[in-house]
Amino acid sequence: MVVRAIAYHNKKKTWISEEILNEIGGMPEDAKDEGLSNMEIVKRSISKFSTKRISPLFAYKQLAFNTTLLWMIWAAIGLAYPLFNAFLVQYLQAINPNAPPTPNHILYRNYAIESVIGCPGSAIAAYTVRLKYVGRRGTMGISLMLTGVFLFLFTISPDASFQLGMSCMVAFFQNMAYGVLYAYSPETFPAPNRSTGTGIGSGLNRLAGLCAPLVAIYSVSGSAASAKLPIYVSGALFLLCFVCTACLPIETMGKQMI
Repeated sequence: MVVRAIAYHNKKKTWISEEILNEIGGMPEDAKDEGLSNMEIVKRSISKFSTKRISPLFAYKQLAFNTTLLWMIWAAIGLAYPLFNAFLVQYLQAINPNAPPTPNHILYRNYAIESVIGCPGSAIAAYTVRLKYVGRRGTMGISLMLTGVFLFLFTISPDASFQLGMSCMVAFFQNMAYGVLYAYSPETFPAPNRSTGTGIGSGLNRLAGLCAPLVAIYSVSGSAASAKLPIYVSGALFLLCFVCTACLPIETMGKQMI
């Protein structure tokens, strides 16, 4: 059906039919359930793993350096993002322990404001990545740097309105950075290995995120000073990502990557 739909869209006819596919691959009803055990399924999955899918990502020096930096950015953001967003409540409680709980409608209002302010970030990034002398690396680097700066600024005042403004700026520039990162990553990898490179980067992002609770647990002791540490680490990681982005050797704007 898919092949026929493609042919119809291109105003062509195809000789491929269900009967021909069955002749090549066998009849569907002939397929038997192998009844593999869980261990056999795991072994089969492991046997499919091959470094042949990864080695092209390091085919030459420039690509190897770019791949390494890109995976570092994925991992660092994976740790930085939850350090701020997931432990924000503990920080607010530590800096003002005698304050009454924030009403739910205020919390949801703030979340809505942050989401609305953050949404245009990706749209603006879609425009700036095409600007001369800015491109993918410039847009991503500037947004990562400003995310780190606003995270540090977030901690200088306990005023709720000030913190909401800083949170909105963080959400805005985070969306810019994520939008470019998801688009830039597959562009830099060879076409046959794009899913492998992007998948490894995304996997490192999730694995690093699992370490965020460990950083927060050993840093937050109830005092306002220690409660700021996860946010400082988050800001520092975003600034590290900015440095890594500035060192990326490949710019894909206006280039046909293969």
